[in-house]
Amino acid sequence: MEFRLSNTTFSTTLSIGKRSYPTLVLRANPAATNITSYTGSSTALTIRGDLVIEPGVVFAPNVTGELKIAGNLNVQGALRFAPTNTSAPAKGQLVLNGVLPQTISGATLGAVGTDSYLSAGVTLQINNPSGVLLATPVMVNGTLQLTAGPLITSTVNTLTLAAGATTSGGSADSFINGPVACVANGAGSLRFPLGRVGVRGNMYRPIVLTITKLASPTTFTATQVEEGGIGSLSGGLTRVSRVRYFEITPTPAPAAGDFAGTVTVSYGADDFVNAPEAGSLVIAKNNNNAWSNIGRSAYSGTASSGTVTSGEFTSFSWFALASTSSVVSENPLPVELTSFTAQRCATGALLRWTTATELNSARFEVWRSTDDKTFTLLGSLLGHGTTTQAQAYRYLDTTLGDEAATYRLRQIDTDEHATNTPTRSIAALSSEKPAVYFPNPIGEHLTLHLAAAATFQIINGAGQVVYMGYAAAGTTTHSLAALPAGLYILEIQIAGQAAVRQRLLIVK
Repeated sequence: MEFRLSNTTFSTTLSIGKRSYPTLVLRANPAATNITSYTGSSTALTIRGDLVIEPGVVFAPNVTGELKIAGNLNVQGALRFAPTNTSAPAKGQLVLNGVLPQTISGATLGAVGTDSYLSAGVTLQINNPSGVLLATPVMVNGTLQLTAGPLITSTVNTLTLAAGATTSGGSADSFINGPVACVANGAGSLRFPLGRVGVRGNMYRPIVLTITKLASPTTFTATQVEEGGIGSLSGGLTRVSRVRYFEITPTPAPAAGDFAGTVTVSYGADDFVNAPEAGSLVIAKNNNNAWSNIGRSAYSGTASSGTVTSGEFTSFSWFALASTSSVVSENPLPVELTSFTAQRCATGALLRWTTATELNSARFEVWRSTDDKTFTLLGSLLGHGTTTQAQAYRYLDTTLGDEAATYRLRQIDTDEHATNTPTRSIAALSSEKPAVYFPNPIGEHLTLHLAAAATFQIINGAGQVVYMGYAAAGTTTHSLAALPAGLYILEIQIAGQAAVRQRLLIVK
């Protein structure tokens, strides 16, 4: 169904109460600027397909019941859903209840009083098992009701809960998949109904930020990240979750002394919490790849699901479940990766990593990128299943040429749950020749001609330093008689300059 204003009509009231349309398109002629809908009805307006509000149209439905849309909502003009019934506040519901995936696109739905908005009396209900995608930012000024299906957001198209807005529902079947922002004007609790759609099923992990001190209005944006982070541990921490962490970012960032609060993190079966009552189960906070212990002030639930609340903190970054226990079987928090390095060697690149503990670890996959965008699987090494003993791994990438490369590991559990590690990079071999060595290939002696004094080292195919030396400016000769024939890397370091790495072939 299409409604179009005449050339001389600038606004009208549409009699669409108690109606159902396959698709509703609101279109204005060049001279017309406004369409308004019917007033005073508490009955639902049902759209079985798309609602399209074209440019130049302002659609201000005064429905006090439900505005149901089974297709996409495309706001090219303006949507102002602000019921004026006599209850306080005025009530209405925008219900997205399709069967196929739905999208909200077009103009931003912002704060009350902006060009397009949902008023403080409006509930946005997500009731589509296939999910709803935000292709434009949306602010909820009233209530977000999560009934069925995920609400999919992004860093560009975020769902924001205005100050005073509330959420209801939320479950493993309905959550926000992506960033969600909450506006706070002072002390109070902010609930983030986070979750992730994954190959092993949905992972619903809501968190709560409880603010005890806030000097000025701030928007807090939270995201659930399905991977663990590598970093040093302090404050008695023995391990940090390798499954997931939560990132909370305040805008603007509070100045020192302007914020204080706690965070409550939820857990489920795949978080490997088996003793929530243990005081060693705490919350860790990451700063510059270093995890610190911010303690715990409360817990609830059982070994299969529950929550842990941190102690007070005053700044932001990442937050994750952690443990201070040396007993690995108590809240094991899956594989604990303690180191990961990548080093160029004569035959390519050598990767090394170690684990302190492993739980149901099937394998480690090695991935490489030469453009920092696309990663390619190189191979894998078997994990050690479940073990409390430290394990060491090494993988030699013999396919790497002279180019720079970035590596990451992907740890796979026996149930195929995957966790990515942070990346490690290797610089390209130098094409410049600030140092000259000869002959090439060499026999038992290496002759260097340098513009300035330098230290140098020779690295074999296993990534081991097999020779270290010092060379003065000018021409110097060094005996390599003890080294077997083979391909090596010559690394030369002149003070104040980047190290230069070149291939070196020794023949005997």
